[in-house]
Amino acid sequence: MILNNVEYAYVRNAQNDIVGLINSAGIQVVSYTYSTWGEVLSITGSLASSVGQKNPYRYRGYRYDSETQLYYLQSRYYNPQWGRFVNAYQIISENHILGTNLLTYCLNNPINMIDIDGREAMTLTALSLYALGTLVTGMYGFAVMSTPQAQRVFNNLFKEISTNISHGLQVLGGMTIGAISLASSKANAIAKSIGNSFARTINTPK
Repeated sequence: MILNNVEYAYVRNAQNDIVGLINSAGIQVVSYTYSTWGEVLSITGSLASSVGQKNPYRYRGYRYDSETQLYYLQSRYYNPQWGRFVNAYQIISENHILGTNLLTYCLNNPINMIDIDGREAMTLTALSLYALGTLVTGMYGFAVMSTPQAQRVFNNLFKEISTNISHGLQVLGGMTIGAISLASSKANAIAKSIGNSFARTINTPK
């Protein structure tokens, strides 16, 4: 985040909550604490009243409106005091007992689940597997190439990863079919997006 021409880095926990801000000297100048459902319990630190208040990203990395105390999840607003969405989502899921409650947030389980965009809750395990699609690229050195063969190799690699994610989530259980499909499709989308932008070939890890 850049505020008044000064850059600050976010500190996140395993659930993607913004728990702090660090200045360019590596000093944490703001700290945040939240309730299980996302209520802002405290903002502390040397810049809590200025930078801490103006930072728009808080719980789960959602954009926070300080005036309404609502979070914006790209498709709808979430009220952490209610533990519910303000407006309903148009799709009913019949794969979970709470699937017909269109206002439910994270299937009433915000500790173990996350909702990235207000459309479908997924387990944190699913999120980790989804992130595997991008983390795996950091394990290798890539040489940018322009051959169609290299692009096909790269796309096929991520297609296989997304397929394995889908199978893995079904074994783990505890997710709706829609959530499994969402995690798999997003991993596949990453493959197509990156593959179409660059054609790459994989080198052996050092």
